[in-house]
Amino acid sequence: MARKARATVRAAADKAREALLASAGKIDSDDDRLGDLVLYDLVPGFRKSVSAVSKVFAAHGLDPKEVLPMPPDWGVAFGRALEKVGARIRVQGYKLIPAKDGPKGERRIAVVEVHANKTVTTDDLATIICPTSKDDAPPYIERGEDRTARKFAREVVDATSDLYQVYTTDDIRVAVVEHIDRWFGLPLRKQPPYVAYWVPAAGSKEIRNLRAAVEECGAGEIELFTGYGKDRESKRAIVNTVNKGLESQLNEFKADVQTYLDKDAISTRVSTMEELIEESKRLRERAGLYRSILGAAVESVDSQYKAVEKKVKKHLGIVEDAHAEVA
Repeated sequence: MARKARATVRAAADKAREALLASAGKIDSDDDRLGDLVLYDLVPGFRKSVSAVSKVFAAHGLDPKEVLPMPPDWGVAFGRALEKVGARIRVQGYKLIPAKDGPKGERRIAVVEVHANKTVTTDDLATIICPTSKDDAPPYIERGEDRTARKFAREVVDATSDLYQVYTTDDIRVAVVEHIDRWFGLPLRKQPPYVAYWVPAAGSKEIRNLRAAVEECGAGEIELFTGYGKDRESKRAIVNTVNKGLESQLNEFKADVQTYLDKDAISTRVSTMEELIEESKRLRERAGLYRSILGAAVESVDSQYKAVEKKVKKHLGIVEDAHAEVA
């Protein structure tokens, strides 16, 4: 099952895009905001029920269906439980490993013992089954003759129940990043303790609503610093950080593309390369929007993205019409 109700999310993204394009270049004397520098820091180990988080987000004007990830089903909760319990039992000489799928495609996990020489026994001492998403049922212990192994299997089943329909730090991170991205946020710094973005002024209200919801849930903190066109220092800070962000984004994209260009064209899916071209166009559009809001002081990266697109098309064997466009 998809992690998002795609139609709802797409509609929200279109709404944000229209608002941003309408506001580009329309900074007037009454409102000369250039946008916000956004820094967020989330609480490790955060957990709260889907219903509680959704209620808080809705109270702050954010549609949970648009902003929050799909509620964790049994499969997602099972995967998280395996990580949690698996990390703990390793030091006790046991390990959780995939076993052969069940007859209906159910995911099966075996509890095995790890010897002192770090070799793993081939026989599973207990087996856990997680039904398919279609069955929508909790995992259960299929077998477990070994008392210790069965205890660990029970811990996985119990942890899955605790994590079912519960949002964690990872889910809130997805919500924050996707909502910032929806409002054309430009990533500036991706490493904690603070992850930074610049968000155009049109997304100001949405990001403030997001901050209120995240902080009321106790999931973390979001700091905002607003830049104004009349304030030389704040405009300088915004323009410089945006330029660095654009440069970093461009270099990151070039590196991703190069990994495919270094491979034989036959071994790469055409759809993958086409997606890279579409992503380049999306990033070009965003960069153009930032420039229209902040002015010519923002570097133009349009030609560099076009050059990357040209390389990708050449890799695909596409010969462009020489009269179609002159770079």
